[in-house]
Amino acid sequence: MDLVIRDEIASLKQEVEGAMEVRNHAGDTEPLGTRSDTGLLERILVPLDGSIPSETVLRQVQPFLCGGRNEAILFHARTRESALALDGEIPEIARAEEYLDGIAMRLKSGGGHARRLVLKSGVAEGILQVARSERATLVAMSTHGQGTPAGEPYAGTVEQVLCGSRTPLF
Repeated sequence: MDLVIRDEIASLKQEVEGAMEVRNHAGDTEPLGTRSDTGLLERILVPLDGSIPSETVLRQVQPFLCGGRNEAILFHARTRESALALDGEIPEIARAEEYLDGIAMRLKSGGGHARRLVLKSGVAEGILQVARSERATLVAMSTHGQGTPAGEPYAGTVEQVLCGSRTPLF
């Protein structure tokens, strides 16, 4: 009986130790708490569609950018449904870049680092692609954007990103 209990204790100990580790970007595990808090939020992907509801997350992101170690990657997916859509593809891209540059300047004036990225893609697919390619440590997005129907608890884009991402979603 004592042998069975010891085996169970050893098994539980392994499970607890495994839960106390996190996988870093290289795929290696490291003990929980050994990385700096800022390392956990090193690259924050912030998808924006040009609407006021999509910008509500910026108030929550700003404090994480102070101190200069973390960076916001401001992302806009160029789609026909975009709130920034104009006649023709080139004007929309230029307008999206100008919009994101304005947001980046606001974040930088508060002591943060930010850069912009405009990509021709579907919204959720673009967010997932950029999260992987930029090795984002967090995706920070509003529950509602310009296309969310009134009364819905969150946008379909949020659901797609939540289901398809390995990056934590805020």
